[in-house]
Amino acid sequence: SIDAAVYTITDERLTRTLLERHRAGAYVRVVSDAEQAFATGSRIFELARAGVSAVVGGHEREDSQARMHHKFVLIDKRLLLTGSFNWTVSAHARGNCENLLVTSDSEMVTAFSSEFERLYSLFRASNAMPQQPLPRAA
Repeated sequence: SIDAAVYTITDERLTRTLLERHRAGAYVRVVSDAEQAFATGSRIFELARAGVSAVVGGHEREDSQARMHHKFVLIDKRLLLTGSFNWTVSAHARGNCENLLVTSDSEMVTAFSSEFERLYSLFRASNAMPQQPLPRAA
């Protein structure tokens, strides 16, 4: 299984990897920021159209400007990848200084898994990911 909580995803290679794993039978879920879902180059709708369970959110309170700004992935609920690394084309193309921690520490995996489940449940209850991008309100 792959559970990814990412602020935005524009990187074609990472998107392709998620789609390949999904098509191979892995259970893939993605949580992303609602506003970033509509950003130029966002691939979240591509994932949803392919059948990946994708939800978006970020504003847990109506008066909040908060973003879903996490950048982590859990693999088989045993391995955690987290850090500043953005899942964007520019993170690769610009050669940004990024970090990525990879750990199987059970306490960290459990903590991040709990956060993923909390956000996934919260955002899934409040929205249904459309199969096509919705037009922005004028």
